[in-house]
Amino acid sequence: MVEDKLFATLDPTSRALVLPDGRRVMLIDTVGLIRRLPHHLVEAFKSTLEEAASAAVILNVCDASGKECAEHLKVTNELLDDLNCGDTPVLTVMNKCDLAPGIFDLPQIGKAMMISALTGRGLDTLLSEIAKALPPTRRQAELLFPYAAGADAAEMRREGVVLEEDFRGDGLYMKAIADFRLLDRFKKYILN
Repeated sequence: MVEDKLFATLDPTSRALVLPDGRRVMLIDTVGLIRRLPHHLVEAFKSTLEEAASAAVILNVCDASGKECAEHLKVTNELLDDLNCGDTPVLTVMNKCDLAPGIFDLPQIGKAMMISALTGRGLDTLLSEIAKALPPTRRQAELLFPYAAGADAAEMRREGVVLEEDFRGDGLYMKAIADFRLLDRFKKYILN
């Protein structure tokens, strides 16, 4: 359900997301936070919000067109402090920028991302910033797969991001971005 109403969506939602660098991450949308939340609701949301403490990156999404935008950001930051998330990177995401005239023309401040989920504007930048904020798990490598190792080359295509591919006399050349573990398994094919 999508509705512009307080507590229209109370259930957390999880979705897989592929970042521009090819990494697959799990994106979890938790409940929105407001000041002076009734005590029984705070307790009900606590387990959901504690998920933030184990996140690799936190996206603090706020309605840029809302009158209480600054207050919502403050409340969320205070709650994240209470949950001991101080070491976790936090990206502030200002959504609904399509409803705030001229906001895309303002200079970006810190890690605040200006987006419109409705129009898609700014989403590419947001995805790139998420990838930068995550700890590195992938790197680029050049590999040469002997033709007899076709299954390994197919796995690289499936699990990595192939940037270049060339059939050569001595095997299949690939320039790819892949997970450290996959590259370690294929280290005998890595050039230089």
